[in-house]
Amino acid sequence: QVLLWSANKVFEELTDIERQFHKAFYTVRAYLNCDRYSVGLLDMTKQKEFFDLWPVLLGEVPPYSGPRTPDGREIVFYKVIDYILHGKEDIKVIPNPTPDHWALVTGLPAYVAESGFICNIMNAAADEMFNFQEGPLDESGWTIKNVLSMPIVNKREEIVGVVTFYNRKDGKPFDEQDETLMESLTQFLGWSVLNTDTYDKMNKLENRKDIAQDMVLYHVKCDKDEIQEILPTREKLGKEPSECDEEELASILKEELPGPTKFEIYEFRFSDFDCTELELVKCGIQMYYELGVVKKFQIPQEVLVRFVYSVSKGYRKITYHNWRHGFNVAQTMFTLLMTGKLKRYYTDLEALAMVTAALCHDIDHRGTNNLYQMKSQNPLAKLHGSSILERHHLEFGKFLLSEESLNICQNLNRRQHEHVIHLMEIAIIATDLALYFK
Repeated sequence: QVLLWSANKVFEELTDIERQFHKAFYTVRAYLNCDRYSVGLLDMTKQKEFFDLWPVLLGEVPPYSGPRTPDGREIVFYKVIDYILHGKEDIKVIPNPTPDHWALVTGLPAYVAESGFICNIMNAAADEMFNFQEGPLDESGWTIKNVLSMPIVNKREEIVGVVTFYNRKDGKPFDEQDETLMESLTQFLGWSVLNTDTYDKMNKLENRKDIAQDMVLYHVKCDKDEIQEILPTREKLGKEPSECDEEELASILKEELPGPTKFEIYEFRFSDFDCTELELVKCGIQMYYELGVVKKFQIPQEVLVRFVYSVSKGYRKITYHNWRHGFNVAQTMFTLLMTGKLKRYYTDLEALAMVTAALCHDIDHRGTNNLYQMKSQNPLAKLHGSSILERHHLEFGKFLLSEESLNICQNLNRRQHEHVIHLMEIAIIATDLALYFK
C-alpha cells in the first residue's frame, strides 16, 4: 500500500528526476522509520565531451583515478538531497557537492555506487570500513548511529543514485523489514527514472521540432517585402497591409491581379510557359476570388496573399515537382469545377478545400519517389509507413495553415475547419499512384 501511494506521487511528477524522488520519499516519510536520509544522484555521462577531456589532455587536471560504477562510469555525485525528519522537517539540496560533504565523506555512497551492494551498518561509530563522524553533524546535536545504504537502479540495470537512511527512530539497528521496504521503494524509483528520462528526451525532441519548424517557416513564409510585390500598400497607400482595411486591400488586388481572362485560367488549354512564377502566385490568388470563397468564408486578403506566396516558396527548385507543377494541378482542379461544371456537385467549402489541396499536393517534393525514400532509409519513410511523400505534402500544407498569418481557414467554425482538413487529407493521399493502381 505504501508503494502504491508512492507510485501515485511518482507518476504525478514525470518532468524532473529530483522532484520525482522528493515526492516519492516525502510522501512515505512517515513509514521510513528514520531520522534522516540523503539521496546522491550520479552523473549518467558515459562518454566525456571534448571540452571536458581537454584539461586532462593538456595536463592541467589529473585523469580520474577513483572508483567507477559497474557499467564503467566515473562516480560523480552531481547533487545531494538531504531530508531531515527529526525535529523540524527540512530539505536541503546541494548541487555539485564537494567530496568532503558529510553525506559523501564517509566513502559509503561511493562504495555502494561501485559495488551495487546494500550496506546495513548497525553501529556507525564502531565501523572500521567507513569514516563516520563521531560528533554532532549540526547545531541540533544530531549524530549518526546506524545506517542503511542502497543503490537506486534503473531498468537498464544502471546505478543512477544512492540513498542512505540514518538512525532508526527507536534507536535499534535497521532490520530485514526495513531493508525490504526501502529496497522495494528504491527499486521502483530506479525503474521510474527511465520514464522521466524518456519524458525529458521527448521534450527535447519536441523542442528541436519546434525550432526546425520555426526555421522552415522563416525561409518559406512570405515576408513583408515579398508581399509588396503583389500587395503594394506602401506604394499605393504609404502603409503596411496590416494597417489597411479589407476594402483598401481589395481595391489594390483588383488592380494587381491579372484577372481571369489574361492567362486563361478557365481554359483546359492553359499553359504556364508565358507566366513568371510570381504571376502564377497572382493567378492562384485570383482563383479563390473566382470560386467566391474569399467573401463567403471571410478569408483575410493579406492572409490569402501570404498563404499562396508561401506555398509557392515551399516547392523546391527541381525539374518537375516544382511550383509550376503545383499550380498546374490546382488550375486543372479549378477548371474542372468551373468550366467543367463540376462545382454544382460540391459546396463552396469543398471547392475551397480541393483547390487548396491541389496547390499543396506536391509541396516540398524532393524529386524522388516513395520507393527511393524507403530504400535510402530517409527519415520520412520512418515517420510515414505508407504514401510517404503524399503524407509529407499533407503535413507541410497543414503546417502552413497552422500559422495564424497564413491560415485562410481562420474564420471557419470548428466543424467547417475539420471538414476542410479531412478533404485535403483525402485529396492529397489520393495522389499516391500506388493507391490508384490498386
